[in-house]
Amino acid sequence: CVVGLAVVACVCYLALHKYWIFTTLFTIQVAVPALISLTAADNLGGVFSAKRWQWWMFLVSIGTGKALWEWERWLYRARLCPVSPLDPRFWLHPAWHVMSSTAHAFWLAYVERVRRAEGLDVATDRQFSKLD
Repeated sequence: CVVGLAVVACVCYLALHKYWIFTTLFTIQVAVPALISLTAADNLGGVFSAKRWQWWMFLVSIGTGKALWEWERWLYRARLCPVSPLDPRFWLHPAWHVMSSTAHAFWLAYVERVRRAEGLDVATDRQFSKLD
């Protein structure tokens, strides 16, 4: 169902050239699993438990990246894009990618922690874990 939604939204975005479809799909793909996982594994403690620090670092990373992305988009709409690599604003889009990658790394570490807390064997559950 989730994959189907993503495929339909991607096709609509490519066919209709509506940027809001892309941003909405991206937001849903980040927000829904993040919010569901925040309350997973009761033995990790409450939402603000120190054992959930990776989730909070994910949130800070993706939030910072999103702020940089929005700043870049604002510069574009205002036709104020910097042209020199010496201008730090020139690097806003690459910074978004660094922050979203960082968020992804924290997210994966958190999901592994949740799975271990729920008693699931992470090593045997990985797809393609044994390539030989």
